[in-house]
Amino acid sequence: DRSGGGALSLSWLLCVPGASRTILDMRVPYATSAMRQILKYSPDQLVSVTTAENMARIAYQKAKKIIPIDVPLVGISATATLVSDHPKKGEHRFFISSWTDAGVTTYGMNFLKGLRDRVGEDGIVSRMVINALAEACHLDFELPLQLDPSERLSVNHRQHEDPIGQLIDGKINSVTI
Repeated sequence: DRSGGGALSLSWLLCVPGASRTILDMRVPYATSAMRQILKYSPDQLVSVTTAENMARIAYQKAKKIIPIDVPLVGISATATLVSDHPKKGEHRFFISSWTDAGVTTYGMNFLKGLRDRVGEDGIVSRMVINALAEACHLDFELPLQLDPSERLSVNHRQHEDPIGQLIDGKINSVTI
């Protein structure tokens, strides 16, 4: 799932021979109402860590329904606010999340405003989507992002909580289901 950026990554992924054996579904919730339909709530911000992580979680859960056998799956999302046909007051930025059975990784960055056009910013988001997917799949592959020295990519890895494991390890006293 994605919103507002990373459009090139869709084409790149679908142009790979055999893509139909690995890509289960792609969605572009571009309108706010489409995002609400996917998330089942109205996010405070469309372009945020929380929105990206929830989109990736929902994509992962959908993949689990499509492929019920135990195989490695990745739900990946991108949400971005990029150069538009009108000046924006806020930052141009993106958040990309990959959700696996082990955890969630979220990448984020604010663009240096005025440095690139829409295609330039979308190209960076698209390359980062591919990089995030490659990392989630444990592939030794990385597309160069070509960032300005003042632009910093943030990366946050978070393991999923395992309440049963925490109970067994004595870290917690009870689990409610």
